[in-house]
Amino acid sequence: GIVSCPHGGCYPLCLEEQANPRGAGIKWGPDLTAAFLKRTGLKWIIRSHQLPEDKRGFSTHHLGLVYTLFSASNYCGTAGNKGGVCLLELRYNSANEEGTRLVARFEEHYAPALEQGKLLEISQLPDIAARKLALEEAGVARATEDIQKVGQRQERAILHRMAGKVVELRSELWDDFRRCDEKRTGKVSFLNWCDILTSVCGENFPWSLGGELWGIASEAPPGEGATRGTREV
Repeated sequence: GIVSCPHGGCYPLCLEEQANPRGAGIKWGPDLTAAFLKRTGLKWIIRSHQLPEDKRGFSTHHLGLVYTLFSASNYCGTAGNKGGVCLLELRYNSANEEGTRLVARFEEHYAPALEQGKLLEISQLPDIAARKLALEEAGVARATEDIQKVGQRQERAILHRMAGKVVELRSELWDDFRRCDEKRTGKVSFLNWCDILTSVCGENFPWSLGGELWGIASEAPPGEGATRGTREV
């Protein structure tokens, strides 16, 4: 045996360890990796069923002895990640060394779904090179479209959570708005609106951007500078 390929459920420990998002599984460190590979005669552990960080198709752990491989690109239609495949190659050693060695090579891809009509059109092209080029061009175009759709879905999800937070804390917000509106005009500046939302609802949301998308922000009257626009309270 050369390579161990377990299914997900076990998690290699990193230097900056975080809680397992699934709340389950077994975590192990590089010492156990080394001991396991020595005992079994394996060369690597290649695991799956976990989306790597940075939207990559694979990631490396424990000094190149453990790999996480994720073959599905744009997971669930929302992740915007690349997919990865591992190619195991048996290569001859250099001229002064006898025998062969096993090499793991990782390739990444983005394989968005294409319409049946487009696939049929590509399949009827005259040669392999033309079909390959057409698939690559169609994939890039569809990937760009997918990324835009993912961004729009993420934006809607964030705005939905922000709106839920506003409803949940509306009493505290109204109290702060009234205190800010000392002249009882029924309005606060957009800058004060953002400050109050941040103070009451938390800093983890882009309140300024949310205000603009909700149509709350408006152009500042002359001379107001950063205190731009007003929001009726």
